Amino acid sequence: MDSLGTAAGRKSVPHRDVQMEIVAWVQLVMTCLRGWTSESIAMWLELTGYRLDNAFHCKVTNSRNKHEFVISEFTDDKKRLKLRTDRFERKGSMWISPFSSPYQVVRDTITRINGHPPHSNVLRTITFKGDRAKRPSLWDVMILANVVHNDSTIYTLMGRQSHWFADTIFGLLEKWATIYNNEATTTDEKEKLKRRARGRQGSIGLVPVHRRDPVHVNKIWDDFKREKQTMGKQVSLRLEFLFAALTRGDLAGGV
Repeated sequence: MDSLGTAAGRKSVPHRDVQMEIVAWVQLVMTCLRGWTSESIAMWLELTGYRLDNAFHCKVTNSRNKHEFVISEFTDDKKRLKLRTDRFERKGSMWISPFSSPYQVVRDTITRINGHPPHSNVLRTITFKGDRAKRPSLWDVMILANVVHNDSTIYTLMGRQSHWFADTIFGLLEKWATIYNNEATTTDEKEKLKRRARGRQGSIGLVPVHRRDPVHVNKIWDDFKREKQTMGKQVSLRLEFLFAALTRGDLAGGV
């Protein structure tokens, strides 16, 4: 677990300000959960205990490509957790197709942060309200980000760039809020005017490079539900094994 935070209450996410690839994050979490030790059980409680309060779709203001990303704010009792999700080109790594031009492979990352970075603007906000049990957990958001990554692992400037990645994650969180009646807040007219002045989502300057496809978002949502069920079964089987072992006394003295 060297790549994950080791401070109390932060075993489920990367170290602060360290970019970790989402695929590696998921693999490491699932590996750590495999043994069901006292530490892995604490990790599972964190993954399911942290619930999403706010999500922000953000745009960098001091770069030519106007990079976009998502910030997710979680709380668990009195603890707070802030994560940033990004998509980048993987420098020096190309995918060569015999039928088309080469494409850049992507690097999708998760980073634990303290606050909103400088030189960026918030384009849209979701504030989750109502029943905490119906809000996305850290476990849900981890799976969701990984499913979006797996949907497209090739970076294209006019297709699957950071604008698509951020908007798709945000669109799925909006869908969650609608389905589970989380009473998400909406941007008011004054904020919409500010957003127009500081740059639209899915655009580089005034040039649009991404427009959401609701059909595609629905397809990824279905993929997310299937993947969550699959991963949930893996964890459930391990829990059942743990409880059976405790009942038999195989793990006397605790886990």
